[in-house]
Amino acid sequence: MISAAMIVRDAEATIEAALVGLLSAVDAITVLLDTRTKDRTAEAIAAFPRGGPFPRVALEPCIWTDGGFAAARNEAQACCAGDWIVVLDADEVLAPGNLRECILAAPDDVDAVAVRVECQGEGGWLDRYWDNRRAYRKARCHWIYPVHNQLVGVKKAIRSTAVIRTSYRGTTADRLARSVPLLEKLHAEQPTLLHALRVDAGVGTKDALRD
Repeated sequence: MISAAMIVRDAEATIEAALVGLLSAVDAITVLLDTRTKDRTAEAIAAFPRGGPFPRVALEPCIWTDGGFAAARNEAQACCAGDWIVVLDADEVLAPGNLRECILAAPDDVDAVAVRVECQGEGGWLDRYWDNRRAYRKARCHWIYPVHNQLVGVKKAIRSTAVIRTSYRGTTADRLARSVPLLEKLHAEQPTLLHALRVDAGVGTKDALRD
């Protein structure tokens, strides 16, 4: 069984496209809804079709903590019943390609299936990179760091033709307001940790925006 795990806050404008992109790739979707959400995200998820070819969608409340994204991603993962986890954010759209086929055919020594990510930045740049954190075996992996998440446990990954597309246009201020306090707290606690570097200590804006 393949489960999708999502963390969602104020995503009524994008959640439907995110869910639709997962239809052919997963069997069930777990959505952790940040309790700070102020819009109609929950209603949009409730209106998503059920039954037939559609995967099961479970909506769970999530209280945001100083553990940041790692804590939330681990919580979402724990709520999933699948042996494999597919991670997608509410402002991302998955073009699944052969992701499902790669997961189902993966040999036992494969821990993850990599996808391509295409992210359009505030200034118009397009960042493309491979990400092996987006589809992985649940029993072998967990997340660390509140920002700039790392997935621990991936020793071997294969590549799929799947592509995740997203954009940071118009969201820079919100992303920095969310991420910088977490980075500063982590830096104060562990000043020599590369992931904890402050924006004004050498981490560029583009890096600070990434979870």
